[in-house]
Amino acid sequence: MVIIINIIIFTTTIIIVFNATNSLLEESAVARGVRRVIAVTGAKAREAHQRGEDLFRLLRRSEVAEIEGNVAVAEAGLAEAEALLSAGGQSAWRRADARERVSALRAASLARAKVAAKGRAAAMKERAVAEAAGAAEAGVRFAVARVDDISIGEAGVGFGENAKEESKLALTALKAMTKATEKKRKKDKKKKREKEGREGLGEEEDASACMVLSASVSSGVLTVQCKAQLIGSPSSSSSSSSSSSSSSLSAKAWVVAALDSCGGRGGGTDSLAQGTAAVELTSCSTDGSGGLEGEEMVRAEVDAHLAAVERAARAWADVNMKS
Repeated sequence: MVIIINIIIFTTTIIIVFNATNSLLEESAVARGVRRVIAVTGAKAREAHQRGEDLFRLLRRSEVAEIEGNVAVAEAGLAEAEALLSAGGQSAWRRADARERVSALRAASLARAKVAAKGRAAAMKERAVAEAAGAAEAGVRFAVARVDDISIGEAGVGFGENAKEESKLALTALKAMTKATEKKRKKDKKKKREKEGREGLGEEEDASACMVLSASVSSGVLTVQCKAQLIGSPSSSSSSSSSSSSSSLSAKAWVVAALDSCGGRGGGTDSLAQGTAAVELTSCSTDGSGGLEGEEMVRAEVDAHLAAVERAARAWADVNMKS
């Protein structure tokens, strides 16, 4: 039975006792001096009591997992608790208590995600800089760094889950990569100056280029992030090439060529460009199951798509950015 009572408050204190056989679902203001109480009795009350027990059990499990450092269990418990709380049906006092506990758990989750993102950003920059250094040592004018498989802590299979955040991290990695490349170019130019004296100081250096490839997976869709930057003057290195070479050294053209293999698009300028491609993954489970084996299948499919983009990027660069 559902009971709705409008209580007109004067100066009398009203005390209503609720237990397992009757439960207060809502208490709110209707008008000045009038409060509305919605309660249930009998089977409805027992159902509300059980919903509250289920909610508190999930919260306790998530809180214990948070203390023990079991991130996966803590996040799963929090998600289920938020879903139950959103569905409603618990007593008013349990809902009020649950909101506070959910808020505390969500704050801990956000703080953990922030730390993980910071660690992932540092690892992505390190990977990109190492790729740039390797290309420079090999005398190659371009560097392509894949940072999609960076895994920090319990970040699952490594790729990100939010395309917008992953785009920011990829751009940070590209900046670190180009900064390291520029530093190496200046160092090499200084050595050349010391070796050859003032001769050849007016000569222009060949342009270099850097590209970062990353990925995020959400709801069964892979989003490939591709960002590229040209370092130096493309006109100087193309002056001795064919007539069509004026557009050959282009960050935008490089990004477009790289993403063409998976139907992506790119935009920007000849010096700085970016693009994305969205690919529906066939290995993602539609019902959320799959476990570790499912994650490995997703990882393999993501790797295959990124490898194709990387091959296309290197093939284009081999033709248009020969040392």
